[in-house]
Amino acid sequence: MRRFAMTEKAAPYAGLMLHHDDHVALALTPLAPGDIARIKTSDGDRQVEISEVIPRYHKFTVRALADQTPVLKGGEVIGITTADVGSGCHLHTHNIKSIRYGVS
Repeated sequence: MRRFAMTEKAAPYAGLMLHHDDHVALALTPLAPGDIARIKTSDGDRQVEISEVIPRYHKFTVRALADQTPVLKGGEVIGITTADVGSGCHLHTHNIKSIRYGVS
């Protein structure tokens, strides 16, 4: 049975997406595989089924991304995927290479 992820204060959103074109959302609460995360977006709401453990305040994908895809957050490219990444997956240093500020 799937559970709907909620923040610890029972707020209605488990994630925040800053721009409607973003590939990632910010987890407002820890998320577990099988959770259905309700995400607040700049133009409404959406839901994503979580595929991996997502720590609070970490990024997770809202759609599948192929290897070498530029990743959008806040409407800007923040990095490039280093592997195929499914929807609802944790996005962190193990599968994204930063392109900001000359960091790799």
